[in-house]
Amino acid sequence: MVILDENNKVSEYLKSLELDCSGITRIDLSTFEMAQGFEGEIIIVEDSCFLQMSALLKAKLADLEAVLIFSSTGVPIVSYGPNIISVFNKEMPKELLENQIRYLEKQIQVKAILKSQMINLNGELNELIGSVGIQLKRVKKLYEKKAPKRLENFKGLSVISKYAAGENGGGEFFDLYSTDSKLLLMMSSCSSFLASSSLLQYFSELKATEKVNDKILLGFIKKISNELEVINKSRKKKATIDLFLGIIDFADLKMDGYKFGEFQILSNSLENEITVQNRDFTKPEKSKFTLQLERSQRILLNSSGFMKNWSLTNVDFLIEELFLNNKNRALDILDELYFNLKKKSMNGFLAHDASSVMLEVDENVMVQI
Repeated sequence: MVILDENNKVSEYLKSLELDCSGITRIDLSTFEMAQGFEGEIIIVEDSCFLQMSALLKAKLADLEAVLIFSSTGVPIVSYGPNIISVFNKEMPKELLENQIRYLEKQIQVKAILKSQMINLNGELNELIGSVGIQLKRVKKLYEKKAPKRLENFKGLSVISKYAAGENGGGEFFDLYSTDSKLLLMMSSCSSFLASSSLLQYFSELKATEKVNDKILLGFIKKISNELEVINKSRKKKATIDLFLGIIDFADLKMDGYKFGEFQILSNSLENEITVQNRDFTKPEKSKFTLQLERSQRILLNSSGFMKNWSLTNVDFLIEELFLNNKNRALDILDELYFNLKKKSMNGFLAHDASSVMLEVDENVMVQI
């Protein structure tokens, strides 16, 4: 406990009471002005000192835990700081004063313990997050090695995909799911590891269904929307998800789906474009698209992470130039793009996860009319 008074009047009086409290340290106004380190202390200020304080000193006083004013002059206090608990004088019973001081000391002690626990918890949490980050990098690398470049053939349709791991949290994932009559393509980019985990769980559940249709996609989008709302309730920096879902019907080669976020979608048929820009999962109807595929058509889908990485490169050609040249094979296009993404990487990781999927329609495919 700190006493701020003039001529030791208050400190001598309190010592004479032999209060049952922590030790007493006495200072004067000039000492208080120069000194630091009173945080976590109860301070009793004589009213004559308080009345002499400048606005700057009163602001300094307001930063302390608790302040009691001892009235020795009887001059009324016009304004009180936010942490001034009471004003007392020699008329206050000793027992009541002791109760006030002991209560304040206990509250300050509890606050100090909680602060210490929070510091320890924050340290443990940072350690855990660091460990999770290391494990996430390992998972990303494993995923990259397992499926760095996939080539799958369906009924008149080839799908070529490529992925490269990034340093960022969260991550990108893509997957394919086919039935006898349809193909479902999913590509995602999440800023949060928790969001990525939830999205993959829900997509695994979706793949367990026997049918793929618009109703199932809307149910999946609804789950993602609800999960994102829960994740962001207690976050200052909101988690984000970019999501592309497309169902291709093998019978008529029509693709129906939903696009949320910054995906680059290129086609060698200028008539086939996906222009929706909605990012709001609560309004999926604004993200819906329909695309009619044609014989010999190519479609390149680059993730938002790919585009962020591409903006950091300094290449002398456009993606469109490479993609629209029919002499370039799909695998060669992806290899060239990812070579340029990674050529400046020192540790094998990009700044952000990157994903690309290319669809190629066979020139002789049979299409239902």
